[in-house]
Amino acid sequence: LLKWFAPILSFTTEEIFRILNKDKNLSIHLETFPTIPSKWRDEKLFQKWDKLKIVRNVANAAIEVKRASKEIGSSLEADIKVYLGEEYLQHSKDVNLPEYTITSKAEAKPMINDDKLFKLDSVDNVKVLVKKAKGEKCSRCWKILESPCERKNCGLKN
Repeated sequence: LLKWFAPILSFTTEEIFRILNKDKNLSIHLETFPTIPSKWRDEKLFQKWDKLKIVRNVANAAIEVKRASKEIGSSLEADIKVYLGEEYLQHSKDVNLPEYTITSKAEAKPMINDDKLFKLDSVDNVKVLVKKAKGEKCSRCWKILESPCERKNCGLKN
């Protein structure tokens, strides 16, 4: 466990490792990483997140176009609708899309044929519509919401 945390918590893991190995002048960062058991590999989960990364990349590119034209300042000022082909739509069902895309509002919808939607040439079956979010900015989660943010539905709680 300590070896797995070493790249992230470098100083903390180094201190713990030295306490556990007082008699030796060793470093956790010179150790070999443990091999991950093959039974931990979940191909369906890998495919799901691979598709979701593509969706987020297209959404970010669409948001960047709006930022460049000064229609929005940050991604949290965006309200996006992501139009997805069936394979992408299935993977997005149990995902908190606004949190994943770092936007105030995001919806996944079935694909429609509309040339006005943003699309990357390298990605099929993912199109995005970006609008400026309506409402007031929450001082806790910084999302722009139409109704006042209550603690129970603030992004910090989800």
